[in-house]
Amino acid sequence: MTNIIYNQFKAQLAAGTYKWAPAPNPANGSGRLMFALMKTAADNMDDTVLSDVLSGKDYDDGSYTRPTLDSVAVVNDTTSNHAELDAYDEVVTIAADGSESVVGIVVYVNPTGSAADDACHPVCYMNVANFKGNGSDVTFVWNGEGLMKLV
Repeated sequence: MTNIIYNQFKAQLAAGTYKWAPAPNPANGSGRLMFALMKTAADNMDDTVLSDVLSGKDYDDGSYTRPTLDSVAVVNDTTSNHAELDAYDEVVTIAADGSESVVGIVVYVNPTGSAADDACHPVCYMNVANFKGNGSDVTFVWNGEGLMKLV
């Protein structure tokens, strides 16, 4: 489950600038929700652009392509009184060089589908079990109650 939900995303969600499903940018159907691997944990929930989050922390072995989150959905949990923002689990292939460890991922909005990191907005950050690439696929399995909860 999420460690950080970025303040700017919460504000943009409330203002209607972004939404979670079916596409993140109501004004532009080509927007995507994606994630990047990180070699150092994120620590500032006030970061407003992806390039700030990733500055010196981006996992970059050159072998993986940042995945797009598929089948994003909102689940209204009336029993527990929260909304769950979810997506399908994702599979990423990471090189076998083992030079850097992956310690977390940052989910972000790519508003046009081809934006540079300084035009993308961070959504949330979550720690993952520290691991190094070995050339095989890594499956990111999200929490049963979604990537994050809005309470």
